[in-house]
Amino acid sequence: MDSLVDSSGKRRRYVAACLVALMAAVSCAPLNGGVRRTSRSYSAYLKGLLTDRMGSFEEAAVHYRTAQKLDQKSPSPRFQLGLDYIGLKDFKKAEEEFQAVLRLDPDDENARYVLALVYAQLSDHQKAAEQYEILLKSAASLPQQTQLRRILSQLYFLAGDNAAAARHGEKILQMNPLDQDALYFMGLMSSEEGRADEAAGYFKKVLEYYPQDWDAMNSLAFLYAEKGVQLGEALDMATRVVTEEPDNGAYLDTLGWVYFKLGDAPQAIVWLEKAARIMVDPVILNHLAEVYEAQGNLGKARTLRQTSLALDPSQKDIRKKLLQGVK
Repeated sequence: MDSLVDSSGKRRRYVAACLVALMAAVSCAPLNGGVRRTSRSYSAYLKGLLTDRMGSFEEAAVHYRTAQKLDQKSPSPRFQLGLDYIGLKDFKKAEEEFQAVLRLDPDDENARYVLALVYAQLSDHQKAAEQYEILLKSAASLPQQTQLRRILSQLYFLAGDNAAAARHGEKILQMNPLDQDALYFMGLMSSEEGRADEAAGYFKKVLEYYPQDWDAMNSLAFLYAEKGVQLGEALDMATRVVTEEPDNGAYLDTLGWVYFKLGDAPQAIVWLEKAARIMVDPVILNHLAEVYEAQGNLGKARTLRQTSLALDPSQKDIRKKLLQGVK
């Protein structure tokens, strides 16, 4: 009860302070119509801030819209309105508000950061990257540049622009050759583009300097399994990462896939089935289908591939197998 009283007291003091500010904004305004209009806008803006603090995004949005109509040259109401739309999960309207803020003030870096995040929420990774590229041009400190390039590399990767993604990853490594995240990311990029030896080199370098990077260890084990090389080492690494994180579906999938490549289908099924229970993922289902097909359970393999294709209809190879009657 004491904590509730204290919290209520703090809220009352905050309300009182806002009311004082509101009264000052109105009473101190000259009779000039334009200034009075601006004061009314500021009052509505403060009401919006107050209502935001109370946790009501919808009501706050009403006040911000009022403030914006009364003073269309001020970016502040639009900025806060954009944040409220994010709170309401209405990212399209949030996008409109932050675009408006930047038309009023192109140098507002906070608005540009948030707009980039909104684009990411809308899965428009290319537009998000465009905003971060603008921010990168004005980034002064190396830590800030590194963080922006890290985000950009990921956004371009998601947008399918691997060349741009690699360019930013390489730039990070020029600044810091032992950047753990950049090394791992470049390994993933190389693997994605079929440069297995290059990818292995990146993963090994990560593990040389960061021996407990389980993602890098798992990725290297999976790479070896895919190539069918160094399977003993792959099994050791895959077993270790599963021991460290026994409920990680991706790690369990790698261990099962290594067992399959070693010719131990029963053990492969044990680990892949466990992975599938933890993580609904087309790759895991495809691996299970391969193992069941190798054991002669063609019906099970077909069902798994159908489920995988339903999860990701872009899998042309799986669709082709099903159309060809490969059970």
